[in-house]
Amino acid sequence: VDEGERIVEELRLAKIKLRRKDAQIQKLVAAHRDASREASEREGALQRTLIQVQEKARISGEALEAREGELKSAKSKLAGTAVAMDEAGLKAGEAVRKVEAERDSALEELEKCKQEVVHLKHGVGEAEGRGA
Repeated sequence: VDEGERIVEELRLAKIKLRRKDAQIQKLVAAHRDASREASEREGALQRTLIQVQEKARISGEALEAREGELKSAKSKLAGTAVAMDEAGLKAGEAVRKVEAERDSALEELEKCKQEVVHLKHGVGEAEGRGA
C-alpha cells in the first residue's frame, strides 16, 4: 500500500512537471511567433522603404546617387534582420526541441507510473480476493 501511495505521489508530481513543461513550451511558441511577426513587419517596412527609394531614383537621375546609399542601407538592414530572425528561430527551435524532449520523457515516466499503479491495484485486488 505504501508503494502504491508513493507511485501515486510520483504520478502527481510528474503531472505537475508536465504541466510546467507544457506552459514553457507555450511561452516559447508565443515568443517565437511574436518575434517572427515583428521581423515580418520590419521586413515589410524595409521592403516598402526600398520600393520608395527605387521609385525616387527612377524619377530623378540626380537623386539616384543619393538614393543608392539609402538603398544599400535598407538592404543591409534587411539582411541583418533576416540573419537575426534566423538566429532567433534556431534558438527558439532548439529550446522547443529540448522542452519537447523533456516533456516526452515526463510522459513516458507518467505512463510507467500509471502501468505500475494498475499492476499494484490488480495485485491488491487479487490479495483481497484470496484473503476473503
